[in-house]
Amino acid sequence: MLWEIPLISRIKSKHIKIFIFSVLSVLLISLLDILSMKSGIFGNILEYTNGAFGCDWWSLFFKIGAIMITIPAVIYYFFVRKDLSESISFIVSSFILWFTGTADAGYFLLTGSEIPSSLPWLDGSLVIGWVSLNIFKSSVTNLTLIATALGGLIIAYFVTKLLVKKF
Repeated sequence: MLWEIPLISRIKSKHIKIFIFSVLSVLLISLLDILSMKSGIFGNILEYTNGAFGCDWWSLFFKIGAIMITIPAVIYYFFVRKDLSESISFIVSSFILWFTGTADAGYFLLTGSEIPSSLPWLDGSLVIGWVSLNIFKSSVTNLTLIATALGGLIIAYFVTKLLVKKF
């Protein structure tokens, strides 16, 4: 069981464990993104890295990512511990991390590539695009991505802590 991994089993706080697994689940979405890039289905590597995705990439990717977040939480609830607070906080914190750019930053981190100075394909992003236009007053940049991802980590941590206590 994941809770029994030596390093994680030493952590006594439920919300910290959930937060760690939320970060790991979003990094799995980053890995899915890397596999999508390498598959060539959505364009060549240069096109993909620069946001020139083919087909209806985001719609398909969003559905797969949402399933990757939701199914483990449901399995955990029904087969491990019937703790609604832990399952809900995992889902909520994972979506916060995903939508604040942690998966995007993870993509660049895991591929070892530099974050481009401009990321116009993220301008339409619900959170990253809004922060960029309303705070930084520009198109999404590498600074915007890093700032929203770090902000997302902080928000997800405190939301997880709050949800675990509330339920």
